[in-house]
Amino acid sequence: QDREAGQHHADSINTAIGYMPVIARTTKAEVFVSGWSPNVGADTDAVFVACRARILKAIAVAHANGLVLTVGTTPPVLAYSATQKARVAAQNVWVRGLKKYGARVFDIASILAPTGDTLPAYDVDGTHFNDTAHIAIATAARAHFA
Repeated sequence: QDREAGQHHADSINTAIGYMPVIARTTKAEVFVSGWSPNVGADTDAVFVACRARILKAIAVAHANGLVLTVGTTPPVLAYSATQKARVAAQNVWVRGLKKYGARVFDIASILAPTGDTLPAYDVDGTHFNDTAHIAIATAARAHFA
């Protein structure tokens, strides 16, 4: 029943703010979304501005419904150009600042790319993460969402 309530809240937030990928419903009172994903649009300045507006709206909608929104940072993939990596880095700085709005931040980028580039040990093909990366994220998530 908690999962159903969580799904309902996630669906309500998506309806209120427009499409944003809800990665997981961690509890009845918390929703996790990505700070940016190449799946939500091109890595242009306009897409990042729109993404930021949706995230701020999602935080407001979550709070109005008694929920906490957790936003994840985006790790740069090895295949990104220097421009793409710079945009992702700027977005991650912005996401990390969302704590001042009452959001939680799950810093995936600091797990997979502590030096600014995704560690080769976590890479499959320059674009996708391997099982070791997913295990590292899951391990950190258990502690973060406990």
